[in-house]
Amino acid sequence: MTNKAPNQINSLAAGIAGGILSSVLLLGGFLLISADSGDPTSFISPENDIERVVEETNDAVVSIIVTRDLESIRECFGFHNSSGWFFPCEENGETRTIEIGGGTGFVISEDGYIVTNAHVVDEDGADYTVLMNDQSEYEAEIISADSNLDIALIKIDGENLTSLEWGNSDDLALGETVVAIGNALGEFQNTVSSGIISGLDRTIAVSDSSGVQKLEDLIQTDAAINSGNSGGPLLNLDGEVIGMNTAVATQSENIGFAIPSSVVQDAIDEILEYGSVQYAYLGVRYVMVENADESFIANNPFAPDYGALIIPGEDSIVEHSPAADAGLKAGDIILEVDGVRVEGTNTLGALIQSRDVDDEVLLTVQRRGETLEFTVILSAAP
Repeated sequence: MTNKAPNQINSLAAGIAGGILSSVLLLGGFLLISADSGDPTSFISPENDIERVVEETNDAVVSIIVTRDLESIRECFGFHNSSGWFFPCEENGETRTIEIGGGTGFVISEDGYIVTNAHVVDEDGADYTVLMNDQSEYEAEIISADSNLDIALIKIDGENLTSLEWGNSDDLALGETVVAIGNALGEFQNTVSSGIISGLDRTIAVSDSSGVQKLEDLIQTDAAINSGNSGGPLLNLDGEVIGMNTAVATQSENIGFAIPSSVVQDAIDEILEYGSVQYAYLGVRYVMVENADESFIANNPFAPDYGALIIPGEDSIVEHSPAADAGLKAGDIILEVDGVRVEGTNTLGALIQSRDVDDEVLLTVQRRGETLEFTVILSAAP
């Protein structure tokens, strides 16, 4: 703030009629004028907002420590033969606990349910410890982890814990101030960074030990997101969770991504009710027509150049599945789902998974040159 601003404020305050309480918007904050003295009583700046958010939420943000018992090496010795030197090592049969990873999570219930990323807790045979902001430690149980959404729910044996409230990620706006808290680099517990929402509805490809997957509809932020921040909350200035930090763009400066809270909350609700995230299911094996082999094209000269071909064969339609119940057959070409053409990124799988379990969808199908319509009620994937 420049030196000129207080003078402007004082002139305005002096002109306020006695007995009236007034507020003046100043550089993103509110100056409250006292009815008695005309002097400022408080100034709520963006910095004050961030301090308040951190104070209210920090105890609900946890570090997740990943450890594994590994056999200790007793000694290594060298010998030389015609191929060169070798240094085999012998293990002594003893084990020691080694920290092999870490991440962040946040408490969503007083009795110890914690949300984090699936990739934080995907190490087979590992143990997971939750480190609270007050340095108390709890063993964690993995309730469910969904790698498609990169969302996991874990549980600790706690009570009367500080928990976070969900915000509405559907109402976010570009430029909105946000706060990120996390276990930066797996070393600096409850590190705070702030920034703005710099993009919405982003799609990225992420890679880990299991391969490459696509995450869609993400929030982009310039709040610093580092390794170890995965699973931490992205908060609005009301202290509500509007996203879960999940990825950062490499070779960039302050481009991080968070899963919207609406997606996370829906997934957690399904896990709590059903034990896992529920996916809509049709029950067919298919190939996109654009990827079909030359023999199909040669044998079907009048087939469309788009759609999903149900692969010929006895096991192409799962018994008692929605597709079987609706009467779909091997060799059918599904052209549209609720009027949307099945082509490009709108694969049959993508269109079905964008629906909910028990949704009714209308499939437009070509069968031996005839166009048919089938009403299908989707079920949960087995």
